[in-house]
Amino acid sequence: MANHEGPGRGRWPYAAAMLLASINGAIASESDAPFANVPWAQVKPPRPGLPQFIDPPSGQGKPNYFHSNIKIAIPAGGYPKGVRPQIGTPSSGYLFETPASIACIYRLLPGASGCNPNVVTAVPQGGSRAIAVVDAFDYPTAEADLNVYIAQFGLPGANFRVIYGTGNPANGCPAARTGVAPPAAGTSGWDQEASLDVQMAHAMAPNATLFLVEANSPATADLMNAAAVATACVQAAGGGQVSMSWGSDEFSTEASYDSIFTSSYVTYFAAAGDYTGVSYPAASPYDWSRRDHDQPRPDHRRVPGRSHMEQFL
Repeated sequence: MANHEGPGRGRWPYAAAMLLASINGAIASESDAPFANVPWAQVKPPRPGLPQFIDPPSGQGKPNYFHSNIKIAIPAGGYPKGVRPQIGTPSSGYLFETPASIACIYRLLPGASGCNPNVVTAVPQGGSRAIAVVDAFDYPTAEADLNVYIAQFGLPGANFRVIYGTGNPANGCPAARTGVAPPAAGTSGWDQEASLDVQMAHAMAPNATLFLVEANSPATADLMNAAAVATACVQAAGGGQVSMSWGSDEFSTEASYDSIFTSSYVTYFAAAGDYTGVSYPAASPYDWSRRDHDQPRPDHRRVPGRSHMEQFL
């Protein structure tokens, strides 16, 4: 999940607890009604004491299309207007995970203070080779938003390129933003997924070359083509990982795509999803996948002021 402010700040802002991301130059959002007028967004009424959860259009599956796994969460009462996290750690009490707290949870850095995001500040300094994040549609402000995120949390600079994954993978990895550009993500929610994926990948492995490979749409054929382009980019950079934070219910012809995930010097990671059942490409025997929503902090203690649910990713 990510904290975002929508296109044209103030027009339809939305936010989420748990993980912070930057989109359209903002880290925190205002307390207006999120996604209230966005077609097909599903707003779930909040339960007492828990955030309100919203499924953006990108998170809603349909036949022959993959869906993202992002959910938007608004704490009770929303976020006060004008409040922005301070540089480094976020504003106290806002339930945000940070690069430092996530690195602490996953033991990339020594654990401290229960990995409380309002306390820990050390961020990773490692990473190598390449990571390619695959998502649907164009995210026009990806580069600028990543720079905002880097400045917010004191991260090393990024070697980052946006790749249009619309061409023939046999032609190799294209130059940044060349070829046929996908349509803009608009209000689909795919740019929120991409911002979270890209920014957290850089936060955990800042020295890795980072690609965002954009599919023409969430259609099965388009995202699989983008995954193949991502493979070419990672191989050209000396090897690494392809990250796919999306999926769908399994389907009868899925095995025909498995060969994409067998390339040399590339490891493939696919999201297991937020729903019951098995998701593809997570179900592919050539992908790594894990549900991690119940990953506790190292000392299994709760952060003061947070519900039990909010202690987990």
